[in-house]
Amino acid sequence: MQEYKFADIKKDVEAITENTLVDMMQDVRDVKYDANTALQKTEEIAREITKNLQDRDKRFKYNVHVILFQKQDSALAVCSNHLWNPETDGQVVVSYPDILSTKKQDGTNEDTITKNYIGIAIVTVNV
Repeated sequence: MQEYKFADIKKDVEAITENTLVDMMQDVRDVKYDANTALQKTEEIAREITKNLQDRDKRFKYNVHVILFQKQDSALAVCSNHLWNPETDGQVVVSYPDILSTKKQDGTNEDTITKNYIGIAIVTVNV
């Protein structure tokens, strides 16, 4: 019997999560923060990341957490605890806007990201 491992798909999980988060955050890029909009958007992003991951590989179980919060004067403390097999399971954490600022190839620091929202996607993968 073949043993499936998170390490085999980690790069794909990270890329799918990053690409989906970037694409879906564009809708709120210049929109003033609103709690109802943030709630709706977190649900949409989580569903889309899960769908895209399932399309990639159905052999794994995906637990997707999405957090959106206001960019100005905000603080956030989040704790998560998982029981898994460290040999086969794992986790990817993607933060928006960090993923865009690290991907700029021209070296500039121009603000091309959302002005009002910060998004975090956490994907836990279990066999």
